[in-house]
Amino acid sequence: MEEVGGITMATWNELKTQERQVEFNLRNLMPGAKVVMDYAENELGGAALVIHESIKVVSTGVKGTGQMALACVEVHGRQFMVASIYGSHGPEEKIQFFHWLRDKAEDSNWIILGDWNMVLTPEDSSGPTPILKGGPLQAWGEVELKWNFEDVYNIALHRRGQRFTR
Repeated sequence: MEEVGGITMATWNELKTQERQVEFNLRNLMPGAKVVMDYAENELGGAALVIHESIKVVSTGVKGTGQMALACVEVHGRQFMVASIYGSHGPEEKIQFFHWLRDKAEDSNWIILGDWNMVLTPEDSSGPTPILKGGPLQAWGEVELKWNFEDVYNIALHRRGQRFTR
């Protein structure tokens, strides 16, 4: 693999325009890139993953609900999964999605990017989204515990700015 300066992967969430226009915009962002999109039919949500052509893409997939675009990629002989997530708004949908993630994800290396529509503390919200509690919080805790997630916000970004959208 050739070393690449600049962007090698990007995620785009909440696709609120026509699918072809989104793909055109993403291809202009990174010419020659592989674009994986899970476009929401109702124009609410949607997830896209853009991967530079220098990165070997082994396989791709979507959840089919506008919630996840994913790819298995290989870098320096090591394979890992990259997922672009657009989280559900409703509590029941959040629980279903977290259970799917808990049960579906294989025990391998994952990089998960995107907009989870999940607020854990009041400081994380820039709008009216309620703090995660009850069933959705318990379901999220199961995912965190099973997969030993590490939030890059806490590791690399040193808690600069808000971590979630509204």
